[in-house]
Amino acid sequence: MSGKINFTIMSLSMILFSVTGITHAQGTRAASAESYRQRGDEWQAKGNYGLAIADYNMALVFDPENAQILNNRGIARYRSGDLTVAIEDYSRAIAINPGLAQAIYNRGLARKNIGDQAGALEDFNLALSQDAKLIGAYNNRGLVRTTLGDLVGAMEDFDQVIRMDRNLPEVYNNRGNLFLSAKRYEEAIADYNRAIKCNPHYAPAYLNRGLGLKKLGRADQALADFTKAIEINPGFFEAWYHRGMLHEQQGQFDQAQSDFDQSARLRPELINQISAASKD
Repeated sequence: MSGKINFTIMSLSMILFSVTGITHAQGTRAASAESYRQRGDEWQAKGNYGLAIADYNMALVFDPENAQILNNRGIARYRSGDLTVAIEDYSRAIAINPGLAQAIYNRGLARKNIGDQAGALEDFNLALSQDAKLIGAYNNRGLVRTTLGDLVGAMEDFDQVIRMDRNLPEVYNNRGNLFLSAKRYEEAIADYNRAIKCNPHYAPAYLNRGLGLKKLGRADQALADFTKAIEINPGFFEAWYHRGMLHEQQGQFDQAQSDFDQSARLRPELINQISAASKD
């Protein structure tokens, strides 16, 4: 009888030891995954995406079903230019955690940048259904809607961003572009003014304000804006091109050719595209 009791007690102690050992091992793996994730985040913040990805890979060895680590690795891959593989990481993260709005939004960004506008729109809609405060999703959905021709929807999105944060120059610039395409030039210029007030070094707003001023016949002011955009960003090929166009229209052919040449040196593959757009 006593032998049986002793055996039972011994068996129970062995079971407890085994459960404790498993729990300890699981905790150790989770801690290792977290350590690699944190170091991966640090590398990513420094712009070293290769080392970040290597650390996220190690983190996933210890915790392969961690949606946040998959999302973070997707971001590193996106920033290193590997958009297709980034989408795979975001999709795995979403499969594990369907409510992870940031991963859904990030997948939308990647889809947008590979030209999958319909897929991007679907992701931005889904991300906003999970988190209505995700301001970037409104702005990027507005850009996608613009590309797809839904200008009313795009305007609603940009308006919503501005209601949430009145200090984002790119959003005023985006809304200004909608006004510009609708030939509402004064409203467009007002938005470009707001963008420049938010950030006096935001070159796209100077270029686009110049285009609006040019449409209104205010050539000298347009020329000043194109020149300012070039001063801020000497690699801004569109600003060189449009300043060249304005010089040509004013009969300043030498200056025009110089600007066209510089634009062509910067982005030769896009000159025909820009030339066609400028005639619209």
